[in-house]
Amino acid sequence: MRLSPLRICLVVAVGLCARIGYGQCQLLDKQHDILFVTFERPIQFSVDNIEKPLDGVLLRLHNNSSCDIEVEAGTADSFHKPIPTSPTWQQAIHREIDYTLPDGAHVPQLNYTIPSQRGDIHAPGGDVKFEFLLLSRRSLVFAIPLQDFAQSINNGRIDIPFEYSSQKDHSSYPSIRHVVEFYFGELPENVQRKQVKFFPIVWFAPIIDPNKPDWEILPQAAKPGEVILSKRNELGILSNFAATPFEMDGKRYASVEGFWQMMLYPEGLDDERAKAKGVEWKYTREQVAQMTAFDAKAAGTLAEENMKKLGIGWVTYQGKKFPYRSNSPGEHHRLIVVAMRAKLEQNPEVKRILLATGDLILKPDHHGEENPPPEWKYNEIWMQLRKELQKGGN
Repeated sequence: MRLSPLRICLVVAVGLCARIGYGQCQLLDKQHDILFVTFERPIQFSVDNIEKPLDGVLLRLHNNSSCDIEVEAGTADSFHKPIPTSPTWQQAIHREIDYTLPDGAHVPQLNYTIPSQRGDIHAPGGDVKFEFLLLSRRSLVFAIPLQDFAQSINNGRIDIPFEYSSQKDHSSYPSIRHVVEFYFGELPENVQRKQVKFFPIVWFAPIIDPNKPDWEILPQAAKPGEVILSKRNELGILSNFAATPFEMDGKRYASVEGFWQMMLYPEGLDDERAKAKGVEWKYTREQVAQMTAFDAKAAGTLAEENMKKLGIGWVTYQGKKFPYRSNSPGEHHRLIVVAMRAKLEQNPEVKRILLATGDLILKPDHHGEENPPPEWKYNEIWMQLRKELQKGGN
């Protein structure tokens, strides 16, 4: 579900609507206003003092001007910075905190107002306000309850106060406040009829991590209708790395990754891999079976190095030898699917989270090789297993 960029007017003092910025601010993209909003996706999110998660939508505010702007939020919490300690004796003050937002940052409880005949609707949050700096060319995302979004459609606007940060450097421009008016088009029919599924906002929350490993794909890379199976949130339980023990053919494994990498190791002293000279097996097969995450992966990497030295491309399970890699589904693929199904059936939380993904396209959280064997595509296997669950009535 997508909406085209939403039209915006800037209202300054007497309500002047303009497509140019304040003072020396310049328009960057001529096809959009200085500030504009795009629809991201339906989401479910929590708000302070409200126990039950709210159905809502995620919107993206773009700073399309050459100037930096400041916006307010009802909390300093974000997916990028911890909550600073607030003095209990100043609950009603306005706190000016210089939080420069990275591009794509999520700002919970962004300050907005929706004019209504029954009285203005304000963003959830307390009396303490925090300022965030949105630099030129950057954007932020914020959640709004579905009922507020519907009200904004009915009234044709939602107002977000902001200031140009340069104004604070000029005494001739004291406390001029600007309001962004969002003129929405028609509310999407599936949202209007509540036929859309709402997903937890944390699944899509942008992660800004300067130490991000090269292999990782972050949650914000998801396109509409997709979700990244990120290890940074609860979806990580679907990773082969996850500590989700299961039993298979009478043996217990700590993770699918441990099961996977175990097959690269000798099954016993009579295994030809164990008898081979010039290689060392740092772990036993049983030890690897009880590993998870990067420990299991590292053990597998050592085993693959031995396989290269020995010139073999096969692994074993219950004494049966079969190719480790193949272009079409083979015995190795079959075993991985069986292991993932066992993980699903024996771990209720895995089942709950998989079903919670609804009809989203599941995407891996890491960059893989080009044209990998089918068992490497764990995200596609999960979608296959999810379809089975949905058809079977869960």
